[in-house]
Amino acid sequence: MTPTCPISNKQLNDKSIRIGAGSVFFLTAVAIIFHNILIVILLSIDLFIRGFTRYPVSPVSLICGFIVKMFPAKPIWVNASPKIFAGKIGFLFCLATSILYFKRLYLPGDIAAVILCGCAGLESFFGVCLGCHFYTMILKLKNASKT
Repeated sequence: MTPTCPISNKQLNDKSIRIGAGSVFFLTAVAIIFHNILIVILLSIDLFIRGFTRYPVSPVSLICGFIVKMFPAKPIWVNASPKIFAGKIGFLFCLATSILYFKRLYLPGDIAAVILCGCAGLESFFGVCLGCHFYTMILKLKNASKT
């Protein structure tokens, strides 16, 4: 099941996306270990920019683009819309974690953060984007309901 988007032709470099997911994985793991709400808030802002605005780059993606340029390799282009959808889902998990940490509900906050960390790890280490697969399933359900 390859994530596709019939709505947008926008493409992103998969290498940069995977480095960004690795950054989210690392930062989320640090936030979990230290229950650091500041890291989670910064990730929330980053994922909000990626998922809900038209700005071309967020702070993490800007750094990832720089890293990709330092180690030039042939880009692998993927559809942007599923990745944007995945960013929106990531933002929701960061927001939930931020609120729970703010209320000192660390166990539920850790659970939300571990889910985010797991999803980011799957993308970074194995190239599996769960948000993209959900995006594709939602598109199929929408198309099936129209017929």
